[in-house]
Amino acid sequence: MAEIPHVLPDVAFDGSLSLWSGGRELRLLTATGDASGSAVLYLPAEKILVTGDVLVSPEDGNGPPPWTTNSYAISPWLASLRRLAALDVKVIVPGQGPAMHDRTYLERTIDLYAAVLDQVHAALERGLFELEDVQAAVNVDEIGKGYTPGRAPGEAFHRWVSILSRKAYQEALDGVMR
Repeated sequence: MAEIPHVLPDVAFDGSLSLWSGGRELRLLTATGDASGSAVLYLPAEKILVTGDVLVSPEDGNGPPPWTTNSYAISPWLASLRRLAALDVKVIVPGQGPAMHDRTYLERTIDLYAAVLDQVHAALERGLFELEDVQAAVNVDEIGKGYTPGRAPGEAFHRWVSILSRKAYQEALDGVMR
């Protein structure tokens, strides 16, 4: 490793940056995923989207994203997923898991994040303020069934929802845990 020259970036961008290789456009887009400073690659002519860890799936392609985030930036992550869904794509290459040849997983993940956020906010608006009470009010099993057709969401799914609902709770309370 010491022998390999290190080349540091000398261009920063906000929003998007298009690079050209001959007539081929390589478009970089800023996004929030498991990190707030992520970028995705979009090849508009080929209709290929490489998401990095903005969209990940289990190695077998079944189930919800295998992790959430270290931060509590769930709303910006959802906004990024929605921006990706607005792109004209035929192939999605997630940060983890197999390439996807339709939008089903992306759309299901958007539905899942949106439902968790909506239900956390609804619980808080009803006066539930203890984390455990808010988490108990979140039920996204119907969406979870879509990740694993033919079987009910398992313990791993419920653990993931619990973590995401905690992050959404933190976000709603500006990071203050009760």
